[in-house]
Amino acid sequence: MKISMPKILITNPYHWESAAHVGMHHYTRYFARFNWDAAFISEPISPLHFIYPRTFSTTCSKFKTWRKGGKVTEEGVFSYTPMTLLPAREMPLLRSQFACKNSIKFTVPNLLKFLRKKDFGKVDVLWNDSTRYYQLSDEIEHKISIIRIPDEIKLFQTLPMFLKGKEEEIIKRADIVITVSRTLMEKLSQLRKGNLYYVPNGVDFEHFSQAEWHIPHDIHVIPEPRIIFIGVIGNWVDWELIKHAAKMLPSFQFVFIGPVQIKTGTSKNNHNIHLLGSRDYSQIPNYLKSCQVGILPFHRTEFVDSIHPIKLYEYMACGLPVVATNWREMMEIGSPAYLAENYEEFVTYLQKAVELSNDTTEREKLIDYASMNTWKSRFEEVLRIINKQEEG
Repeated sequence: MKISMPKILITNPYHWESAAHVGMHHYTRYFARFNWDAAFISEPISPLHFIYPRTFSTTCSKFKTWRKGGKVTEEGVFSYTPMTLLPAREMPLLRSQFACKNSIKFTVPNLLKFLRKKDFGKVDVLWNDSTRYYQLSDEIEHKISIIRIPDEIKLFQTLPMFLKGKEEEIIKRADIVITVSRTLMEKLSQLRKGNLYYVPNGVDFEHFSQAEWHIPHDIHVIPEPRIIFIGVIGNWVDWELIKHAAKMLPSFQFVFIGPVQIKTGTSKNNHNIHLLGSRDYSQIPNYLKSCQVGILPFHRTEFVDSIHPIKLYEYMACGLPVVATNWREMMEIGSPAYLAENYEEFVTYLQKAVELSNDTTEREKLIDYASMNTWKSRFEEVLRIINKQEEG
């Protein structure tokens, strides 16, 4: 007799094969490891997406997943990216209420019929990490609905205002609301009082603390000391700060791994800034362990104030000292990172961090800190929240 497993359907802006692994990638893996039947649905692509050169490779990857009808990963997760003929974007016509409401109805094949065919038309837990799928709460039968708020969604430029406005409705309707930062927790507490939880980001500690590693060729040719940033280089990154630090510390090499979404204006004057592009998640520990310091050079904005940085833990799991700008959530965390108030302090802390990068005792402290903030412990907390909700 076949024993049925509990089912969870998760939606997320990122696709499963994304170079950037966000919290929901890790949560979904743990659900699968704990014998849940898990589906991971990313935001849809459309023919329109192929005209954007900066995201073309990502679109192609998503297209392959759609063309194959989804796939079951090694971890046992079913991942899928829908194709819609009516994308909802912050553009004329596509930002309309009609487009936002009907985007998933114009998917090919129809997403709702597809999910029912894949036996995800009825689930134990419906977890929305994407506002674009707000209608699923009415279309997919479920016992518990969860919404996780990882960022200040109203500040995303590509999201139509109609969908931004839906966030408040989703937060009020969900059975469980999870947020990753104390700043967001404070804001959300004005919308609802019960079943609101603070569960911060974490780290795949085993992946990043692995003993065996090698220096990739493209970074091996860059002299030490190497200062590294891993992640999307978006408008939250203070690029003027980077150029200032590179100018003040000409012997330091600044290495960036991730897609570039801003104009960096790097030139011969910035000979010690290296934009290497995206790398597979499996290779990231090799790049981190080949460097001396990890950085989080963000602007101090309302959006950044709500960020609980995953990279902080990933850097420290590799034993890297971290130098960051001082935003609200970083102050709340109370981590061993150096928090700079201005450009001059950032440069000073970089010099200090490089000096301590070979200190075994200091590295062990950083690794120990990361080990106390794992995705496994975060998942266990989420599971307790779900069980509490089921018990009523």
